[in-house]
Amino acid sequence: MNKVLCKCGCGQKVKLLGSRFCQGHYNKTAEVKKKHSESLKGRSVKLRVPREIRICPICGKEIECRIIETRKFCSKSCGAKGKPGWMLGLTKETDTRIKASVEKRKITVKGMFKGKNNSFYGRHHSGESKKKMGASVLNYNGSNNPNWRGGLSNSPYPSSFDEKLRSLIRERDGDICQLCSMTEEENRRKLTVHHIDYIKENLDPKNLITLCCSCNGKANANRKNWTRFFQLKLKIG
Repeated sequence: MNKVLCKCGCGQKVKLLGSRFCQGHYNKTAEVKKKHSESLKGRSVKLRVPREIRICPICGKEIECRIIETRKFCSKSCGAKGKPGWMLGLTKETDTRIKASVEKRKITVKGMFKGKNNSFYGRHHSGESKKKMGASVLNYNGSNNPNWRGGLSNSPYPSSFDEKLRSLIRERDGDICQLCSMTEEENRRKLTVHHIDYIKENLDPKNLITLCCSCNGKANANRKNWTRFFQLKLKIG
């Protein structure tokens, strides 16, 4: 059995064979701390890389990063705006590469199912087939649709859900879509204000979030998942 006393001066016997200290007693005394710091003198210590503040050239936001980093933008969306694609401003009249790409697309996509290449070329749907196709579409209307919520989409919004409230939510979110970072100019219309819990009467600012038209439509499916996602996003943000 190990009969060595703990070097911190507590008087206890060290239980672990080969150790000089009891568990948790290594840095217990000031004397041990001093000896430990003296033993580190002269050794090479890894220095922390200094950090600096940079300004994003797109949105003007401050970025804290290490001086050895080549980072220039605060986010991927700003980086995309700062580094436009090579096709920006070019047309098929001014660039041969774009012209060749357009002509190739005409042949492979548009011409693939056009005219005689279409398997239904020269044929017509009978009256019975048209009725069946129409009936199949009607079968997904109303309560037959898997997304049916009892007709809630037809209920009107409260009068307090006006343009003033929507403008405040857009301003709070920086006038960008909180899912894809699309701006109002890119959306080509005013950004929509989405109800996170899908209840029109709940006008709590924590239940409202700014989305573009595409993301707003995307959020209509898998509603439980989107509700948790947006609630967590607002909580973190």
